[in-house]
Amino acid sequence: MTRYSSALAILLLFSAYVHAEDSASTTISADSAANETADKSAEENKDKAADEFLDLGEPSRNIGGAYWGLGLTWSSISHKLKATSDKNEEVNYKKSGNQFDVSLLGGFGAAFYKLYYTGIEAEFFKRFGGGTSYSNDDRAGLIHNSTMGLNMDVRLGRLFPEHGWLAYGTLGFARVLGRAVFRDADHNNKREGSFGSFYPTVGIGAEYKLTNRWNIRGDFRYSITSKDDGRTVSGWKYEAKPNRMAFRISITRSIL
Repeated sequence: MTRYSSALAILLLFSAYVHAEDSASTTISADSAANETADKSAEENKDKAADEFLDLGEPSRNIGGAYWGLGLTWSSISHKLKATSDKNEEVNYKKSGNQFDVSLLGGFGAAFYKLYYTGIEAEFFKRFGGGTSYSNDDRAGLIHNSTMGLNMDVRLGRLFPEHGWLAYGTLGFARVLGRAVFRDADHNNKREGSFGSFYPTVGIGAEYKLTNRWNIRGDFRYSITSKDDGRTVSGWKYEAKPNRMAFRISITRSIL
């Protein structure tokens, strides 16, 4: 009887061990499944957040991606001139003139959080027109005529994808090359030289998506050049500060 009791006890202990091991295995499997589900959910949430950040909406109505384009710009250029002679005579006046630009531009932009836009753009332009100039009646004079240059802009805006519109602002700088002619009216002497200047630009504009590939836009820009005060002609010292207001119409084509 004792022998049977010992065998029964051993069987009971073995059964309890197997049951405990199965329970532990089941718990581990449940924990693994829960962890796997949590990891999958976290990954899905991460993907969802990324999708929401870069959700471009309907591709046919959204503005974004890489592009190139052509632009036509009308600009009004003016300069303030102060000329002081070695006899302490002083001349102050403001002149203005018109110029036209033909430009090639390219850039990249992207939408984020469905309704907002950011991008960067470069534009090379060739400028035509006489710029500003003096008249024969001016006591002292300056001709200021820029001929070519490069614009670099950052664009930030608000998208209206259901209508295919983008309203934006720009902030950037321009590098401009040109020609300046200073004149001393007393002796009719002239001094001519080339110039190159960097100056900041700001602007606002709107863009419309015509088709999947083609967009059209219009924008207004304002810029102020640095003061040029290093010119002297026959005893006259010059301080000139040109500025520019411009309106551009451009058409762009998506690359991607």
